Amino acid sequence: MPYRNRPTSAPFVGSLRRQLKTVYSSQKRTGKDGKVRRLPTLTKPAAVQSLPWHRPPGSEREAHLLIAEVGRKLADLEGMIKSAARRYPRQKAVWRGFIAKVRSDLAFLAKEISGFEVL
Repeated sequence: MPYRNRPTSAPFVGSLRRQLKTVYSSQKRTGKDGKVRRLPTLTKPAAVQSLPWHRPPGSEREAHLLIAEVGRKLADLEGMIKSAARRYPRQKAVWRGFIAKVRSDLAFLAKEISGFEVL
C-alpha cells in the first residue's frame, strides 16, 4: 500500500505504539525539565451501566415505556450504521453526513419540545 500524506492522529500513534514492543523495553524517557516520563497506560473503557428502573405512577408509566422504545430504536439505528460502514468502507463520508444531519435534527427537536408547556 503506497504511503499517503495523512495527518498523524493520537489514535494512529497509539496503535503504532502498541504494535512496537521495543518502545516498552527502551530506556526511560527524560523530559526537557529533567523529569522521568512514562508511557501512558491503557485504561479500560467504562462499563455501560443501565439507568436505575423504578415503576412510575399511572400516565408516567406510558411515557417511560415510550422513551425506552425510542432508545431501543436509536440503538438499532446505531448498529445498522456501524454494520453498513463496515460493509461499505468507501461510503464513510456519506454516513458521517447522515449522522450530522440526524444530530442536527435531534438538536432542533430538543429545542422544539423544550417550548412545550407542562399541563
